[in-house]
Amino acid sequence: MTLTVLNDTHIGAIRSSGTTPESQMALRTAIRRKFSALLPNTGDLLILGDLFDTSNVPILEVFETYKILLDWMTRNPSARLYNVAGNHDASKTNTIFSSFQFLGALLSMQFGGRYFHIEQPQMTPHGYVVPHLRNQDVFDLAIKDVPECDFLFLHCNIDNNFAAQSDQSLNLSQQQIVDCKAKQIISAHEHHQRTVGKV
Repeated sequence: MTLTVLNDTHIGAIRSSGTTPESQMALRTAIRRKFSALLPNTGDLLILGDLFDTSNVPILEVFETYKILLDWMTRNPSARLYNVAGNHDASKTNTIFSSFQFLGALLSMQFGGRYFHIEQPQMTPHGYVVPHLRNQDVFDLAIKDVPECDFLFLHCNIDNNFAAQSDQSLNLSQQQIVDCKAKQIISAHEHHQRTVGKV
């Protein structure tokens, strides 16, 4: 089974500088349209964090995203969807249900055997996944526990000392890259493509 990885789509982005209500809505509509166009025609899909722009986007954005993913899963009855928490998806507190979690609950009810909502490290048929976690210490422990695998999927910075102690932006150090038991590491979050060793 093939795997398509998408990340940092930031659906529901609201930009206020230099915009009007109409241009804000046009931007949000364009982001959803582009996201829909990127969905694969076959195989599994892994959304590697920051599906949404904030933990609580407008409910219209959640509903429209749900419709896009509902349609994709209906058209691809053997495909599995792995939806991984990024730093923008996570709620700041355990008492508030984020947009990401709400969407996950809807899709889990409908596609329980094919939808995988990932907020804790776990193995998948495509590799091991470590989502955004609440702070660097918890993330560091999760990285130490990564088992031997072909692929590790992360949502973090790579070797960025400025991010090392920022809970909203986790960091994978050069030493962690060397020590990691995964053969290849695929990381989202940085918004630009680069290669660092096996990352």
